[in-house]
Amino acid sequence: VKCRLNNLNPNVVVVVATIKALKLHGNDDINTGFANLEKHVENMKNIFNKNVVVALNRFSDDSLNDINLVKSLCKNKNFECIECNAFSQGGKGCLELGKYVINARNEKNVALHFAYNLNDNIEKKIYDLATKVYGAKEVLFEDEAKNKLAKANEIAKGYPIVTAKTQYSFSDNPDLLGAPKNYKFVIRDIEVKTGAEFVVLIAGKMSLMPGLPKIPNAEKMEIKNGKIFNLK
Repeated sequence: VKCRLNNLNPNVVVVVATIKALKLHGNDDINTGFANLEKHVENMKNIFNKNVVVALNRFSDDSLNDINLVKSLCKNKNFECIECNAFSQGGKGCLELGKYVINARNEKNVALHFAYNLNDNIEKKIYDLATKVYGAKEVLFEDEAKNKLAKANEIAKGYPIVTAKTQYSFSDNPDLLGAPKNYKFVIRDIEVKTGAEFVVLIAGKMSLMPGLPKIPNAEKMEIKNGKIFNLK
């Protein structure tokens, strides 16, 4: 959205990966979990037409065997992969990545492509995004979303779309790991932000204010004479 509306064309895309995330997507098997990283990289290359580098963030409990395995898997796919040790070495641990990104500026840049056409209706935009980027087979609209489609198409012509969904999966289901295919992407609700001029797609059981507890800490406090006292 940012690049499209501001006519920005990045020279390179950095896709960040970790051993922990790859094992999560592969039920502790990096070879299986690599499919998730592969899909992210291929999206950037094949859909958005961009040069990509994988930044492999290394942590103290990552084994050398696991690090080397990821590098090998990337090499087999012709993915550029650079190990980053910022957590143990600070800025020095990312010098190689920094140099790669800087050098990318000197290479011939190519046009940035997009996953959907701004002038299409919202249903077509969602379908293109879900099938191309997320790997879905089809899109399902729940009643709340269906009821808002006509009005959204009327007042949001030419608006880009933004998806509010789980960060754990390409799909709207946090338990659907790896690189799922041929599934149904579910849109629960649609909100049009006329001020910012974009459409928010709420997919699955997604809260628009993540990270907040069910019981706010404010309920555990009491204010007396301008001072806050913790009740618990």
